[in-house]
Amino acid sequence: MSLGPGAPLTGAHGQPSRLQVGADGHQRCETHLSEQLEEARVALLGCELDFRKTAGGLRRLQEEKQVLQDSLRMLSDREALAQRRLAQAKAKLVEAAETSAKATRLIHIAH
Repeated sequence: MSLGPGAPLTGAHGQPSRLQVGADGHQRCETHLSEQLEEARVALLGCELDFRKTAGGLRRLQEEKQVLQDSLRMLSDREALAQRRLAQAKAKLVEAAETSAKATRLIHIAH
């Protein structure tokens, strides 16, 4: 029995030869590995897409955070300005009340 190219793939009793069984097993293994490789490739592409979406989402959140921090800073500045103006207004109110009290005393003295 010859084992070179064109060698019979069946044994003496019509059963598959060891060469045929080995070739079939190798083919099934190769097919199985190819399928697993394709599944892994598809899974990897899915992971890459998820990563890109997550990275994009993170980038947008960081931009939104910066906008909110800027807004908060502006509000803090406005609040500080409003506090200063309120303090100035209170001081003027106290001054006006003192002036009014002096004017009332002068009016009572004048009568």
